Amino acid sequence: MLCQYCSNLDLYSENSNHQPSLSALKKSAESCSLCKIILDKLIRARLSSMWNTQKVDESKGPIIVSTARIHGYFKFGEYRNVKWLTFYLYHPDGQSPTVEAWTTIPNTVFNIFADCGTPASLSISNRLVSTTPNDDTFRFVEGCLVSCLREHEQCRSSWVRSSVSRATNANIMPTRLIDVGDSKTSCLRLTEDCKSTDDYIALSHCWGNSQICKLTTLNIGARLFRIDIEEFPRSFRNAVEITRRLKIRYLWIDSLCIIQDDAEDWAHESSMMGHVYHNAFLVIVAAAAENSGIGCLFDRSTIEPSDLISVPYIDPFGIRNGTFTVCVGVPQLTHEAAEDNSPLETRAWAFQERAFARRKIIFTKSQVVFECMVTRIEERGEYWTEAQLWGNPGAIKELLFPA
Repeated sequence: MLCQYCSNLDLYSENSNHQPSLSALKKSAESCSLCKIILDKLIRARLSSMWNTQKVDESKGPIIVSTARIHGYFKFGEYRNVKWLTFYLYHPDGQSPTVEAWTTIPNTVFNIFADCGTPASLSISNRLVSTTPNDDTFRFVEGCLVSCLREHEQCRSSWVRSSVSRATNANIMPTRLIDVGDSKTSCLRLTEDCKSTDDYIALSHCWGNSQICKLTTLNIGARLFRIDIEEFPRSFRNAVEITRRLKIRYLWIDSLCIIQDDAEDWAHESSMMGHVYHNAFLVIVAAAAENSGIGCLFDRSTIEPSDLISVPYIDPFGIRNGTFTVCVGVPQLTHEAAEDNSPLETRAWAFQERAFARRKIIFTKSQVVFECMVTRIEERGEYWTEAQLWGNPGAIKELLFPA
């Protein structure tokens, strides 16, 4: 049950009044589930602040609600995008605090979320992520791909392809690819007969200390005829599933497409690694897997259902129009925490693979991220532009392929 104030939260004012006083908040907390949590967190914030030693008149108020917005930073609609609500314990004579005072006032912050396609999603940029990647996850990836293919000329063109063609006129395709067939096919096979126009997906992963499937001089003949998917570790099986789901026929995995005990083959293929990753239609980045046995499509660290409260959404015209969700617990991981500390970041190859790739889907511990040469879009709703990603987008191209 929610009180009248929690049922009518104003997302379109910088600051608005909540309960008229701390004593009113305490009274409301007896029946309102959100007020109860606000009160508990504000009391904790006060005890740890400079206000701890000051006497507080609980009859004065009000409790102030502040909305945090980012202007021009997200892609979702024309409305300003709200990311979180902050409740301030402020009541000296009921006057609005000065800018300097905001930094010392006890407060508590709640992330807020909206489901895709709901009225609230036009104003709230955060999205809740499912515990396990599901159909919604793949719809997110497919939507990002469609947008990139349709709108990003920079991602469609290939400066690696033109560079290689001018310099050596060599075949820019990998020597070998795995033919994944379709979802009805349990057996795969290695092929050396791909055309330069064939699309393929590449996997970027950690080998780790686990036993990994390899291509050798002894088994290449058999693998050109048949590969049983059951012998694949989980990361490889997940990569096959994702490739089939996106209706791409070919997959490149380093350990299975380079002959591991042939020094000449390894030297040749590794020298072309930049072209392999750049010319891939898409690169799957298993960022959270420390070895090939962990996979990409695993249970993710998300928000506990008990930490979520559904709240009525009031649109810019003052009309109730669905709901949004307030997270009262620990927020989801930021992209820095999810990726910068990932096992893949310890690999020497990781920078090259991600820098060369035109498009990639990054599987972190908490969400899926789509990144191309123009944008970065997180499954939970964050969106970056080319300039925000790289500063100077041409810098990496100039570094890797100097004139």
